[in-house]
Amino acid sequence: MAEKYAEMDHKRIRETGDGPMRSKSHPKDRQFREGDGFQCCSCAHWNHRLLFIFFKFVQVTWNQCVVLGLRCIHNCSYRHYGETFRSEDKKILVLANHRTRMDWLIILNFLYNQGKIGGLRFSLKAPLRFVPGVGWFLSLACHVFLKRRFEDDREHILDCLELYSKTMDNVCFYFFPEGTVYWPDMIRKSNSFAKKAGTEPLNHLLLPRTTGFKFLMDNEDHFFDAIYDITTSYEEHVPQHEPALFTGCMPTITNVVLKRHEVKSAKNNPEKFLESIWREKDEMLDAHFADKSFYEEKIGAQPYSTSILKNAAKLFGVIFWCWRTYVHITNFWSFLPYFIFAIACVIFAQNKFFSLSYCLTFVLKAQGFLRWKKIQ
Repeated sequence: MAEKYAEMDHKRIRETGDGPMRSKSHPKDRQFREGDGFQCCSCAHWNHRLLFIFFKFVQVTWNQCVVLGLRCIHNCSYRHYGETFRSEDKKILVLANHRTRMDWLIILNFLYNQGKIGGLRFSLKAPLRFVPGVGWFLSLACHVFLKRRFEDDREHILDCLELYSKTMDNVCFYFFPEGTVYWPDMIRKSNSFAKKAGTEPLNHLLLPRTTGFKFLMDNEDHFFDAIYDITTSYEEHVPQHEPALFTGCMPTITNVVLKRHEVKSAKNNPEKFLESIWREKDEMLDAHFADKSFYEEKIGAQPYSTSILKNAAKLFGVIFWCWRTYVHITNFWSFLPYFIFAIACVIFAQNKFFSLSYCLTFVLKAQGFLRWKKIQ
């Protein structure tokens, strides 16, 4: 099935020029670069890159608050083993195991100190886009929301890659190949599938789903500079649910093992590449749980470092959002009509991917960050 879709996509790219690496002379691309695709009701015209400058500012400052909360309130820290992110890798694909529903939140502490928050984009379940506040912003920032039906997701993934390639200089696409968290019922299903496939089940991970990863490799067209493999494990507490934030059950230490791979090593046989990585992860976790010093002795630890500038930036994020909250509360009635209008735009934006850009124009205007530029 995956081969069929890959062949269809290559044919579409050849015939229409559509795809992440579409020719700049293509009419659809010229329309995108010139801003025609981002007009709103024939009364607004502005550079689409401004959208993602705004996204980066909001995402970085908001996550500064999150990271500071994890560090100071929940006493969450991490230990970094293995390799580090290379500065020359501007657009990267991160493959990570999915232990709990809190993985995406806890890893922010590590990614922030590594300078990857601004271009961070997660692959998430589609219903999360409707979560008030956080889900709306993630949707507008064009994180990848998957319905977990490949026929529905394939075009959305291609659209996201295309948008990233044209609007973002740095991308950290965080992908969970397992597709779901390490639940008991999911473990049984994974082991049952392994038995039917005639392969050995994993002890600490679910078998990865290869269709999505193969699709990325078949259609990335040199978009990614490198693939990074992240293996995480928690000490003291394993927070399976969101209530762990309020019950004091967050992990004090997150072990993060980072390994870099060349993209070309995965393109020839993505399924075999992904399976070999997951087998290696499982063996590492086996050794780690048997001997807590395994990572440090066999893989090597990286120093935990955060500069005074980064700590000051975290404080700035808290001050900025406290100020915005104060302004909105003290001017509630004057702000309310704009807020309702912005929410309506966000809800409308759920219907179609590229309508997000149109609707964000209204949202930014409602928030007072932009002024309309009339088309002459």
